[in-house]
Amino acid sequence: MNFNKKSSPGFFTPFELGLLLIIAVLTVICQSYLTRYLFPGGDISVFVYNTLNLPGPGSGVFLFGSIQIFWMILAVLIIKKPWTAIALSIITIALNLLIAEELNLSTLDVIFFIAIIIEALPYLKTGLKSLKYILPTILIILSIMTLAVLVTGNAKMGESGEPVMQFPFGYTIFCLLGLLLSVICFFYPLKVVFAGGIANIYYAIHIWLFWGGDGIATRFPVSYDTIPVILLIALTSGIISSMLAICLVNIYIKILSKRKLITNNIM
Repeated sequence: MNFNKKSSPGFFTPFELGLLLIIAVLTVICQSYLTRYLFPGGDISVFVYNTLNLPGPGSGVFLFGSIQIFWMILAVLIIKKPWTAIALSIITIALNLLIAEELNLSTLDVIFFIAIIIEALPYLKTGLKSLKYILPTILIILSIMTLAVLVTGNAKMGESGEPVMQFPFGYTIFCLLGLLLSVICFFYPLKVVFAGGIANIYYAIHIWLFWGGDGIATRFPVSYDTIPVILLIALTSGIISSMLAICLVNIYIKILSKRKLITNNIM
């Protein structure tokens, strides 16, 4: 299956609209209720800042942003029509406003913007030969910058920028993930994976720019040397969620192909 191009232009069929609705419901369920069962007290910040010792704000996109991107990429790969991600984002926003708790439009607009990125980037004229160098280079640079923060003892955690008093396992995990993904993305350059990673980076930047209580661009990290760390967290988690969506679609295709082969043999 070609994961670098979308096809099948035209209006959404009733089946495809139903599928988008199901995916939107799953997205809302994952985002709204997953934290209640996975994290103590339903607060992801405790896990992100105190357990993983990651900096903030924005590190939480490795979960919330990745959930959005996973379902959007999955929908794009299954339906394979233009505007799929944007249509899904509109349905997801509507469902959030209807059934989710403690959410409002001002915190949901990011869903629409990351959908635009996921829709637009796969259509870039950038060839795969160029892409195989662009994404790995970004990953390597961010990983090296994260490693530099780690080894110099400047690791910070939380939104207040408190020093990490123990070995920063979270920094180490994402640094290693960044280097590993740079190799994978070099040998398997996919525009949809690039789009997922960049979309999650935007998610973090959007938080810095528009989710501050005192106006625009008032929620940037206190320690600016942690910005590359948060960008690495966002990029790696966006890439991983995109790859998971691709793997799931591949598994579905293989199962479907086997069923067709068995059916043809029986008949």
